[in-house]
Amino acid sequence: MKIWGLIPGRIPNRIVLFFYDLLSRHFGRVRRGGEGLPEKKSHNAFAFIEDQRRRTDERFGRSSVSRAGCEVIALYNALGILNGFEMIGFSSLVGIFGKAGMALFGLFGTSPRALYRWLFANGFNAVSSDKTDEFDKIAQESTCAILSYYNDRNDIRKGVHTVCLSRQENAFVAHNLTEDGHQSGPYASVSSMLNALGAASGLYLIGLR
Repeated sequence: MKIWGLIPGRIPNRIVLFFYDLLSRHFGRVRRGGEGLPEKKSHNAFAFIEDQRRRTDERFGRSSVSRAGCEVIALYNALGILNGFEMIGFSSLVGIFGKAGMALFGLFGTSPRALYRWLFANGFNAVSSDKTDEFDKIAQESTCAILSYYNDRNDIRKGVHTVCLSRQENAFVAHNLTEDGHQSGPYASVSSMLNALGAASGLYLIGLR
């Protein structure tokens, strides 16, 4: 195994997530406060964000949404599924995770577990796991899910991507998977989606009910 495959191939997911959190807490936290829902919730019409690659003009710390905003996009899409309307604007979510969750000034995106902590703190019924053999069961028992995965289990340089999975009967549709404006799927399960991507490997899953 080449050195670039050591992290996805040999290091447990929980260790990788710990270092994600470490980068988030030491480098991403600008100041305390402002981490929950705004006092006034918007009720604008909801539309999935599917076009991350086109969002080059939207800043995310020292990076941009186009490069590092997939975790926040996945959370925004999941909230829209749960509520049927835009309960919080995307720019507000970017601001929230810029204060608590952004990893290494946004250069490494957002710690996946920061999404779970925010959901838990705001009263959502969420369950999470870093054990890939639990992903399918959790997703099947959930209204929607947020999945973080390695793009290539043999090359950490290809990074981590995070998507929202909505239900289509017993199957799943992946939002912002291709980042070009299109939905992907349906897939029979989380594992079948990862298999369809070729070299992808699961890292963390949040199920929302």
